[in-house]
Amino acid sequence: REDATGGLVPLEGLEITRGQVLGHAQLATRLDPSWYKAWHTWALLNAESAQLAEQTHQTFVTSSAEAGTSKAALRTASTRVLGSSAKSHAVAAVHGFFAAIRVGAQTRRTRVQDILRVLTLWF
Repeated sequence: REDATGGLVPLEGLEITRGQVLGHAQLATRLDPSWYKAWHTWALLNAESAQLAEQTHQTFVTSSAEAGTSKAALRTASTRVLGSSAKSHAVAAVHGFFAAIRVGAQTRRTRVQDILRVLTLWF
């Protein structure tokens, strides 16, 4: 369901996790590997998940440092947290954007946006 501006409106009583949404988007890429919108959506969701994981990581590091945790312990724990989530989502996002670009963006503008997102993820 969409609102007047085209944004999605949450449906009452429907609870779905980010992982389930990612799973459905990935399934769409498997069911139709030539569908730009499926690849683009899957890539965007992974990019957002990577960003969320990175923010969670930064919050963890900041709160742990304020609590007096040693830098060595922080480095080890934070690398584990970042490595398991943000990196895997970032890699999936880059893969998805490349696939979207390969199968053909709907317009030149969306193709440029996808390329810029890839560059943002890399740097």
